[in-house]
Amino acid sequence: MPGPEQPIALLGRYALFDEIARGGMATVHLARLRGPVGFSKTVAIKRMHEQVARDRHFVKMFLDEARVAGRIQHPNVVTVFDVIADAGEAYLVMEYIDGAPLASLVKAGDASGDDGFSPVDPKFAVHIMRDALYGLHAAHEATDERGLPLQLVHRDVSPQNILVGVDGVARVLDFGIAKAVGRLQDTDSGQIKGKVAYMAPEQLTGRAVDRRADVFAAGVVLWEALAGRRLFAASSSAETMYRVLEDAVPSLDEVVADLPKGLVDAVSRATAKEPAQRFATALDFARELEQSVTLVPNHVVGQWVRDTAGPSLEAKRARVRAIEAFELPADGEPIVLPPARSTAPAAPYERAAPDEVTRAENPVTIATRADRVQRPVLAVSAVLVVAVLGGLWLRGRGAEVHTDGNKEAASAAPSTAEARPSLQPSPPVAPTAASLAPAAPVEAPQPAAPPSATAPKATSSKRLAPARPKPTPPRKPESLFSRE
Repeated sequence: MPGPEQPIALLGRYALFDEIARGGMATVHLARLRGPVGFSKTVAIKRMHEQVARDRHFVKMFLDEARVAGRIQHPNVVTVFDVIADAGEAYLVMEYIDGAPLASLVKAGDASGDDGFSPVDPKFAVHIMRDALYGLHAAHEATDERGLPLQLVHRDVSPQNILVGVDGVARVLDFGIAKAVGRLQDTDSGQIKGKVAYMAPEQLTGRAVDRRADVFAAGVVLWEALAGRRLFAASSSAETMYRVLEDAVPSLDEVVADLPKGLVDAVSRATAKEPAQRFATALDFARELEQSVTLVPNHVVGQWVRDTAGPSLEAKRARVRAIEAFELPADGEPIVLPPARSTAPAAPYERAAPDEVTRAENPVTIATRADRVQRPVLAVSAVLVVAVLGGLWLRGRGAEVHTDGNKEAASAAPSTAEARPSLQPSPPVAPTAASLAPAAPVEAPQPAAPPSATAPKATSSKRLAPARPKPTPPRKPESLFSRE
């Protein structure tokens, strides 16, 4: 079992982990939904590639089509739970299915001409396509909030977009994405770069398409699964397009022996070049398949999936177990991500207490960060309050000293430049009874004498008032606070 790893991103209530699948326009990641009282759920999140996410028009279409996909509720369609728009990117939250795409079950190769297909037992192939057709029909019949038909067409039915679970149920995924992808490609390059080998002729030629285009694509997928090879194999997209438009579709009984005639006829009708010659709905195609072979139960199909895709399924299960081993904080509690450029081995994060004071090497939680900000602010505020009160006290004491000095030095010379407020001599003040009473000795520290109570220097007096009489000698400082 692989060791636990940190999530690579946080998207609201979701912790995003590493990718499990990659396509031309997006990647699929494992993720965990975290909620209150310890609730959590493993989901899959589709994330657009960086170069695609820069196109604002595509992002808008992605979100619009994702909302449409949310209107489809059917057991044969991968459920869309949520749509997230974060920092200019769009994310699609879907249910996680323990299974494998049909493309890996048939061992599909690339489009270079190497088929790379293995034929599928008809009873399994029909079961899978029957489920997919039911899901397609549910999409075609979907309505909006007012009950009006959405007229949704998948337009990208392919082995990659049919997911077969270990529960034996096949599901269609990526609704709406195909339409958005096609619009982006047509706008940017003027070419169709999708899965050309599964597109109906009217879709390739730019004509109006309806649900019968999905019926054609489903017929091609079933033809290839039964035959064990590509139907329109070619060395280039242009050649593949030509074969779709011009080549006749070989009858399955010419490729595979001992197939039921009803199954061969149903596939031939679904892959007709003209839409009017196909099944009118996906439901009609599914019912025709059900009558052509004996169906098998879901658990038998699920066991076939385990046997066919065993190693890849076990690798994904081990990854899911490692992710689910995390004790994710409840919704609303902080999650501390590792530094983006850290090269140290990842370690599981723990739930931080609200009032925890972390060390420097530990992650800083929201609570401790607030404490570290509030404590210096309180200290600075206390210092300022003390300084203001001290200044007011000193000003009060200075004013008192200044008043007593004026009373004693009524006949003294005027103040110098250091005592400009007292340039004019003060009139003599008659002593009061309180002032004649002996004062108690003051034991508190004496503040510095204010400028008005200090005798001026001779040089300063001569410079400021040379014609005035010589000032009398200054009294001792203690006389400012007592009288003889």
